[in-house]
Amino acid sequence: KISDDDGNSDSCLKFVQDGVSECKVDSTSVGSYQTKGNEPKPTTAKIVVSGLGRIDGWNALNSQKENGFRQIDDWDFVAGVDVNIWKDNAEWYLNALLLSLASTSSSTAQSGFAIDISGIEVAWGSKIGRSPVQLNSLFASDVYAQTSSHPAKLHDFKFVGNWLDGSDGPDIMGDGSYSAFTYTHTSDDNVKIASL
Repeated sequence: KISDDDGNSDSCLKFVQDGVSECKVDSTSVGSYQTKGNEPKPTTAKIVVSGLGRIDGWNALNSQKENGFRQIDDWDFVAGVDVNIWKDNAEWYLNALLLSLASTSSSTAQSGFAIDISGIEVAWGSKIGRSPVQLNSLFASDVYAQTSSHPAKLHDFKFVGNWLDGSDGPDIMGDGSYSAFTYTHTSDDNVKIASL
């Protein structure tokens, strides 16, 4: 039973009965990603993404195909190349990170999770050499040292349409992280276990 922010499950029941829904992915308690000088800093707020909805990466995937954008690890910075090419490639890369979150909330596996994702679907990941879903991930940024002891939860999660190599399964990290009732549809690195 999925409810909206007011605790009402009527709109979700309507979806089950006739396929029409007002259920949406809701984002609550999300702090901002901050920087201190040039040093990235994750939010200290708990992040919750839940509901019945889809985060769709089709536009980023299509843009990659049409423009020949490449994952960042393949970038060759060549003198004399138009800077707009790099700008466009960087913008595509940020759009290809469909669900990339970092939190140092004081939540623990016993009292809750720093990041809590449930009931949503993420589709059409681009070829970026890592997952478009990164939760307190070593691969997401330079903040892993700050987030490695903060668990993330992935529950009732669908990850579909990821047919390209280099579009990996979810990166969910942080001591005590949890994943259950997930469906992943990938052709590359479906399950990754990592530790420092």
